[in-house]
Amino acid sequence: MADNDLIVVIPGITGSTLRFDGTEIWSSKPTTVLATLATFGKHIRKLKLPNDIGDRAPEDGVEAAELISTLRFIPGLWTPIHGYDKLVERLRATRVRASAGLQEFNDLNPVLFPYDWRLSNRHNARQLQMCAESALDRWRDCAPQNRDAKIIFVCHSMGGLIARWYISKEGGAPHTRKMITLGTPYRGAIKAMSVLVDGPMPKLGRFGEHLHETVLSFPSVHQLLPSYACVNHGDRELEYLVDQTTSVLPSTLCRDAARFYQELEDAESEDVGNLARRHAIVGAKQPTTASAALIGGRYVFSNLLGDSDVAGDGTVSAASGPKGVPLDDNSIRRIADKHGHLQCNNAALDEVESVVSSAPVIVKAVPAEDYSVTVPELLSVGDPVTATISSPAGRRSVLVTVRNEHGAVVEEVEKVLRQSAVEYRTAPLDPGAYSLEVREVADVASTTGVTSSFLVWPR
Repeated sequence: MADNDLIVVIPGITGSTLRFDGTEIWSSKPTTVLATLATFGKHIRKLKLPNDIGDRAPEDGVEAAELISTLRFIPGLWTPIHGYDKLVERLRATRVRASAGLQEFNDLNPVLFPYDWRLSNRHNARQLQMCAESALDRWRDCAPQNRDAKIIFVCHSMGGLIARWYISKEGGAPHTRKMITLGTPYRGAIKAMSVLVDGPMPKLGRFGEHLHETVLSFPSVHQLLPSYACVNHGDRELEYLVDQTTSVLPSTLCRDAARFYQELEDAESEDVGNLARRHAIVGAKQPTTASAALIGGRYVFSNLLGDSDVAGDGTVSAASGPKGVPLDDNSIRRIADKHGHLQCNNAALDEVESVVSSAPVIVKAVPAEDYSVTVPELLSVGDPVTATISSPAGRRSVLVTVRNEHGAVVEEVEKVLRQSAVEYRTAPLDPGAYSLEVREVADVASTTGVTSSFLVWPR
């Protein structure tokens, strides 16, 4: 790697702020998650897309503005996302150390790519092409030593699908040095299936009804449907979602999602540089839905894939890794944390820095974390918060910390884990967003660990 490459950061779904005719409707301003959702709720119906939108943009006055910087969550659409400030700050520091002679051009690198996450990944990949290649031209022109610079993509979640399509389908391979993905669903996620088929979340009331109606129109969510064999029919071999004749999902949308992955994987198979370019960092050891069975006209979801519990990051199953890559492949970096927090996890950031700088980064005294944590993402006010924590490693002491969205500690308890799972409960919490952190008592100063976020919904 040259130390003068251009870094481009691509967030995941819901990871970009949205504006409608100049007014922020999905915001990263310093306010609470519930206040942000209240503003978002007033504009939900403006976000609905035409049935035949395909890979086009609707020209409806909605545009992406910037990457979210703090914890944000749209229950009924996707997982809580902790924002990208920490990732961007680490990348800026890494790049400055790598090219100390170019401080006057720091505002050009890294490049942040917000996008309208309602739209097709194909459309957003074409937007990425214009943004990334024009930024690369500016970067190459600003200094003689940048003339051979290429792009390093750092992508979270769905952002990795956009980068993959650009690289392999829109001519981006010659311009790309590396593609680093954090929690990218290379072959989709059961989470998208549950969002589309389960209907509105009852706890959310009218907000949930309007949201679900709108989300059904988003091509992006359909392109997150699983492309791996994940439908269980009892004794028979697992089948593909697109092959289901009795599915409750519209067949045209399923076929488009399957075609998206097939075209992408076919193009990558012909790209001789694909394997060397790709660096996948995944969340691991967290209970994650991996398969579904159609029972009585409804899909029932399971953490098992066949007879195996392959786990994942709580949102994306390990089964959704790059096609043809075994689950134990040593090219995959595994971090024990949740999907929406991977881009903030210090161990994951050390991996990113190592790949970007091509130099080993040694993490001091960080233990191997093999515990898993289950916390519901949405609670009603008055409900107790219940978390299940387990570790196959036997007896160990962990510190459980509950923080509100401003970082203040609400409760902190030490728990001793044994072979069986341990349940942790708090009293009912006030409405708002919270994070539950689990880390080793022996290493409480570390910012590694497993972080789960949840929202307490008001009556």
